[in-house]
Amino acid sequence: MNSSRHRSPRTVLCALLLLGASARVLAAPALPAYAPIVPSAAGETVRLTGRDLSIEELVSVARFGAKVELSAAVRERQAASYGLLLEAAAEGVPVYWFNRGIGDQRESV
Repeated sequence: MNSSRHRSPRTVLCALLLLGASARVLAAPALPAYAPIVPSAAGETVRLTGRDLSIEELVSVARFGAKVELSAAVRERQAASYGLLLEAAAEGVPVYWFNRGIGDQRESV
């Protein structure tokens, strides 16, 4: 048997599970839009900084419908991280899950 065509049972099982999940997602009816439990905080905004999210703020978003926005510093860090990822890929640096496979395919480009 050609080793490039050999798949481990685990790989085959994962592929089958993914195909099954994809079929369920495609066949599933569209979900209704998010509706907070009690929209009493719909006019409030929680600013994410990456450093100081409180339980109260989390509950305000999840249960009471507060809006979420990223701080300017978070946006800058996000852009810098993405730029670094693109730079690494352009220079041929292997980046797991970006320009390389996952799991036992991590050596695949």
